[in-house]
Amino acid sequence: MKRYFLFFINIIVIVQISLGKEVTEKPFILEHLYHIHKIDLTNTTVFQQILSYGAFYNITNVFFDYQFTKNDHLFISGAVAFGNGIVNHMYNLGYSVEPTGANLENYVENINDTGRKHLLELWYHRVLGRFDFVTGLMDSASFVDENEYANDENIQFLNNAFVNNPVVPLPSFNPGIYLRYKTKNIDYKLLFIENEPEDGNVLLLQLNIKKENLKLRPYLYRTFGLYEKQEGFGISADFSGKSYGYFIRAGIPINKQISFYSFGLIRNISNNRLGFALGFLNKRKNLYLSELYYNIQITSHLFVTLDIQFMKEEKSAFIQGARIYMFY
Repeated sequence: MKRYFLFFINIIVIVQISLGKEVTEKPFILEHLYHIHKIDLTNTTVFQQILSYGAFYNITNVFFDYQFTKNDHLFISGAVAFGNGIVNHMYNLGYSVEPTGANLENYVENINDTGRKHLLELWYHRVLGRFDFVTGLMDSASFVDENEYANDENIQFLNNAFVNNPVVPLPSFNPGIYLRYKTKNIDYKLLFIENEPEDGNVLLLQLNIKKENLKLRPYLYRTFGLYEKQEGFGISADFSGKSYGYFIRAGIPINKQISFYSFGLIRNISNNRLGFALGFLNKRKNLYLSELYYNIQITSHLFVTLDIQFMKEEKSAFIQGARIYMFY
């Protein structure tokens, strides 16, 4: 399988194919579904500062859509990044959660320690009646643990813990297989994916339950082939009102490993958005985190965000940030 993907790496240059027909709910992907362009370009520039140390990073993604038939799509995902922000500095200070969920330069220049560069995803999607079948290089977070309000580091919360569950193994950009069976109110999902750069594989089973404005996504996870097995359950849920929304997320391991809980409130103000979230990571040195952002829509293709985070672990500190997001 890896030889198959290396072949595509040689002939494809940082192109990202948009997603076909709603095989995922991830906001960053879905926003491109309704564009008229066959190729979409996005660029995110972020500055963050903790104490007296500040740094930038910039990430560019390109999307391209190709549909073989009504039921067959191909998806390729790539990125170019410059800079790693304040992530390494925060690790040196003793923090274990990254202040951004972005794919930084260190990640895209050597993806999961495989030597692959820039090419993040390459998978085939087939519709078979009520079934969706996907196989290839994929990001598990595009298929499970989705959330309408806490899943996109480009226009929502920046902190990695508010993008996806930090205690659940959610491998990105590895070979995997995904199945979904759709009914009127419930979708049944199965995802099996390699766990690089760690050893072994991960199995995730999730239900997507929809009831009016409420979406519930409970799931089970388990690792295979690891010396220390990980297993447990999680949930990602959101509720949408006319001008506001709520979300919750939790990860609870079965074998008394670290658990995580978060809650957030989002308020739409004209074309702008205000978001606030709280999170708690249960570990030897408990981690408390919160984030407040204000996302301003400058044009239909340009957004500016002001962001502040508070994190308390070995130490406590505020993280100030600003973000510019553009797409075409």
